[in-house]
Amino acid sequence: MSLSLHQHTFVFDLLPTEILYNIFDYLWADDILYSFYNISTSVNNIISSYKYFHVNFQSILKRDFDHICRCIQPDQIISLILSDNNDTPHQSHLYLSLFPINQFIRLRALTLIDIDNNSQSLFDNLCEIKSLVSFEIDTMSHLRYIGSQLKRLVVNKYIEDDYIHESFLSSLSFTHIQSLTLPYCSYHQLRQILSDALKLTSLTISLLIPDCTGIDYFAEQRQEMSLALTHLNLSIQTFTRTISRLLFERFLGRMPHLEKLELNVSSGGSMNLLDGDQWEIFILNHLPLLRIFNFKFKIINIDQNKENILAHFRTPFWLHKNRCWYVSFNTDDSILYTVPYFAPRIIKYPSYTILSHATTLPIDQRRILYDNVIELELGPDCKPSYRYRHVQKLTLLISNIDKSIINVLRIEYLCIRTRVSWSLKNLFRMIKQSMPCVYHLNIDCDLSCTKIHDIVPLEQIRILDLSQFFFSEKKSKQIDLPFLFPNIERLTTKINTYDQMISLIDQLKYLSHASFHIINCQTDLNQPERMHQWLLKMSHRLSTNNNFTFKLDSQSWIHFWIVGDQKPVIKAFYRLVRIVYSQHRWFRSLKLYLVLPMIEIIILIPILLSVLLPLNGVTYLPNDYFCCPSFTNIPGVLWAAFVGYMCPLCCILFIYMYITRFIHQQGNMQTLIIKQRQSRDLIIIRRILIIVNLLLSLGMPSGVLTFMFIITGKENPLLARIAYFGISLSQMGLSIALLFSIPQLKNIILNLRKPSTVMPFNRTVQGIIQMRTITAIQ
Repeated sequence: MSLSLHQHTFVFDLLPTEILYNIFDYLWADDILYSFYNISTSVNNIISSYKYFHVNFQSILKRDFDHICRCIQPDQIISLILSDNNDTPHQSHLYLSLFPINQFIRLRALTLIDIDNNSQSLFDNLCEIKSLVSFEIDTMSHLRYIGSQLKRLVVNKYIEDDYIHESFLSSLSFTHIQSLTLPYCSYHQLRQILSDALKLTSLTISLLIPDCTGIDYFAEQRQEMSLALTHLNLSIQTFTRTISRLLFERFLGRMPHLEKLELNVSSGGSMNLLDGDQWEIFILNHLPLLRIFNFKFKIINIDQNKENILAHFRTPFWLHKNRCWYVSFNTDDSILYTVPYFAPRIIKYPSYTILSHATTLPIDQRRILYDNVIELELGPDCKPSYRYRHVQKLTLLISNIDKSIINVLRIEYLCIRTRVSWSLKNLFRMIKQSMPCVYHLNIDCDLSCTKIHDIVPLEQIRILDLSQFFFSEKKSKQIDLPFLFPNIERLTTKINTYDQMISLIDQLKYLSHASFHIINCQTDLNQPERMHQWLLKMSHRLSTNNNFTFKLDSQSWIHFWIVGDQKPVIKAFYRLVRIVYSQHRWFRSLKLYLVLPMIEIIILIPILLSVLLPLNGVTYLPNDYFCCPSFTNIPGVLWAAFVGYMCPLCCILFIYMYITRFIHQQGNMQTLIIKQRQSRDLIIIRRILIIVNLLLSLGMPSGVLTFMFIITGKENPLLARIAYFGISLSQMGLSIALLFSIPQLKNIILNLRKPSTVMPFNRTVQGIIQMRTITAIQ
């Protein structure tokens, strides 16, 4: 590649569009925009033409949500996840008010999480989307939205009210269903599903059998032709009768195509489930295609020792290299399970260990049991005999860590839950020096703090959970939360008053998700409308952009979803190129904005002098030693006013009017909330009026004295000094006005005057681990 080509061509511009499309297929939409958007015009065009975006709004930052709304149209989306949980309150209503559901003409997969009741009507037209083949929900109440063309249905959990909606399940058409996941199903419904869903290849289901009749009915599922199932995940719980291996054999006998089988008996398991020899005979005769077999059996009334039990699973059939179906037996809880699939991933010392679990794993592979652990809780008198290498979540009930038993470099979540107080300085030092990957911190203990200036801020923390938090008037106990954790994006805490909540929102500039448990609630703010008005009145940050959502619950919690601070933009031309011509990278060059003032002077001076010199409109002031336009030359004054005032004024007016027109023409592409469009325009108009008034005031003093000269014929000897003094004051006033008319600059100045004294207390609050789940379209 030549040097000139390297300087003017971005490397991604040389790639075929198909390669970038293939890369995009493996990424979420926000990752695509974050990684590729605005790196070049060519890549931007490829992103704009891409029609297969996977959009995941679960627990997304508000700024990323806004970015997706600006850049991606509904007909470009094939997979969509909407969530109204506490991280993103009222998200579905916000998004679907911009893009109605019937605009998603290419949508193939939709996932709904904790959708608000007042947003249910937004999905009434969902059945009209004929391309929709995958639907994932967390309650059966949403089943009424789906059409008969569905191929994949997932219901993630069963809630108390779902028994009302079980009729929806019975009324569904299973003609095209290929993959089905249900958290609860009666044995009557299971029979209907297996009879109607002839194309069903994957089934994940949980059965609760309350009586003996149900067990027999479950086992006697008869059908003339065999089922097409290749993947089966079955969980059974019963309280009246044991579940035996013979029941499973009668049920599975007509599924010869099974390739993957998972069985989970959480209660009532019979002793014959432990007979590995009989399982071997059944699998060889009836499930010849089975490649993956995982099970977890809770057994009652065991009369064998663990070595006799495992002997049935040490045969060549179970240990064959093509299968490697290893098992372990937990003697304390009488559970037989396959490893590593059902091996414990959460260990709590010293109350629970896996050392006592007998296993068929070879000795050299038993480290798998420990490497499978990703969450560890260390208590007093904890002396593990193995080093945990892959722990991601660590909870400390002790005041120190033995690095010989745990690899702290992989820890992402740290919870401090001790009875003794921790030194804040020591805690920060430990995280900085030993735990570079920690981004989620949960402090559930007393903290002792030395002088705040002795502590280096912990910039790596993005998620913070505090058990108790309040402002302290004692300087010795002050903890400056925005200083200590400057990059917090998610905060969960208890506080005393609403005023403390406002202070945190205004000071934590990157905060996007916030949940506050208010100890002393104001009863007059229990209504959402009143709370919204109060927030706009009290919070500089929220009133600045009015781009946030919140949710109140009955337990005195308030949950926010807020846009993080943006960098200030104060030049009209800079606003123009950032909004209208954002794809042109050279418009964002610092050199351009350093050169523009000089270019402006070079252009304006010849234009100004081209008229003033022929009119003799330039005079020399001997007492001040400089030349300026003559205030007694009326044509020269008018020309100078036109070039110096009217031309810049018209340019600024044109730029702002073009920006406003551009925003309106873009519609949903450039605005997030329709109700905010008027507010945005008013802010722009207000700035225009301020600039217009200040520009007019530049010439007001000299204009008055000039008119006095025209009327009286006498020139005021201080005319020049008064005119330029007024110009200087106006320029200074212009700077101050811009400072307070630009919200981001205003917040910076106001925050400098605010004290930030905070302190966490010892109250227990459960940390919420924010996770993103991936929906696969089958």
